Amino acid sequence: MSAGLLALLQETATATQGAMVKTTGVVCDDLAVSCNQFIGGQPDRKIPMVMKVAKRSLINKAILIPSALALSLTFPAAILPALAVGGALLCYDSMHKITHKAIKPPPVAVSEAYANDHAAWEKRHVKSAMHTDLVLSAEVTTVSLWSVTGAPVLVQLGTLTATGLAMTAAVYTAVAAIIKMDDAGVALEKVKGNGLFAKTCHKAGKAIGHVAPKLIKTIGVVGMAAMFLVGGTMLVHGIPGGEHLVGAAVSALGANAVVQAVAVVALQFGVGVVAGIASLPVAKVVIPAYKKSVAWTRKLFGKPDITKPLAQSPQAPEPAPKLLPPKGSASTALNAAVRLDAPANDTQAKPVLAAKPPKP
Repeated sequence: MSAGLLALLQETATATQGAMVKTTGVVCDDLAVSCNQFIGGQPDRKIPMVMKVAKRSLINKAILIPSALALSLTFPAAILPALAVGGALLCYDSMHKITHKAIKPPPVAVSEAYANDHAAWEKRHVKSAMHTDLVLSAEVTTVSLWSVTGAPVLVQLGTLTATGLAMTAAVYTAVAAIIKMDDAGVALEKVKGNGLFAKTCHKAGKAIGHVAPKLIKTIGVVGMAAMFLVGGTMLVHGIPGGEHLVGAAVSALGANAVVQAVAVVALQFGVGVVAGIASLPVAKVVIPAYKKSVAWTRKLFGKPDITKPLAQSPQAPEPAPKLLPPKGSASTALNAAVRLDAPANDTQAKPVLAAKPPKP
């Protein structure tokens, strides 16, 4: 192996390692969101649902990575503005989740057929998870491109590809493991016998039922905090003069390296939080306009408006969703976990059955 090729591979490996560290916060937040998309489904359909979304994730990255590389090659001056926009979107995403978690919308009444249609439930949640993955893939690609700006083309291509594949494998392996924890807990609780082994299995099953929802919530909280930090860092680097201002502020605190490092992290996190708060009123204007433009475009081409809530299903094809297990089991605990991704008009989380008409 030639010395030039070896040096190129080493540079790519180093850049990939740095990109994966920077994308960890983005992945943690969307990992919790993705897990919540699959909670409540039939046990034998969970892994196929995850595989569908993982395949779409690879397609997303196959489109986004060449696009990002083309931007880097043809219009490198646009990288810093794109970096600032990406950071602002990360901050908005985190603040949006926090505000919608604090303000829970009232449940939406739907028909009994709609609530019991498992095939429709799976289709809705897979589609929602694919939308989440598109956002995640764009975020991972943006952060990865940021970490290799100015590097040789082959290093950029290798880093973007390796980071995209590694993050896809890591996210959906973790999603599959987490959403199957409830099934593992139920299996342990069903172990027969009164011996030490059976009692240990029963306790382990109950422990899984308590740990699984808390694990998802913890991942989400840590991920949101990390997204504020990553988004604030991207804004500081993407806005002209941002790095100089942060450097001047940190230098004023003294020459202690530890103090300066803590101050940099705190300032970048603070920039992310402020940007997230400032983005909320902007989003109230931009998002409705975007939805209207999408609805108008689809109407122009004769397609149904996907921005409207799903209509009540006229039929309930088999198989229907499985019944919830007895109270206190692992699956009950996991399905009772708070959804971190429920938007204000979410018709997919815990639908309320419409009242049946009285018999004549």
